[in-house]
Amino acid sequence: MLEFIDAIDLVRGKISSQNIPCIIAGDVNIDVTKCRINNYINDLLIYNFLLNVVLPTRIREKSAMLIDHICRNEMPSLQLLV
Repeated sequence: MLEFIDAIDLVRGKISSQNIPCIIAGDVNIDVTKCRINNYINDLLIYNFLLNVVLPTRIREKSAMLIDHICRNEMPSLQLLV
């Protein structure tokens, strides 16, 4: 997990420094409902990325996890087409 976070951190830093609108999406398998991954969320916020999925994406009988991520940087020119 730490290798992924370090790798994505480098990419987010480059995107942020160049003011490039960006969406990052994937089945990341990092459960953001767990307290121990707060550094991941903090890193997103440092580079102006917001996690757009806030409800669990895998729901089981006795557990729920938010492991599928869609993040976008907060850029005024970024428009999502649906």
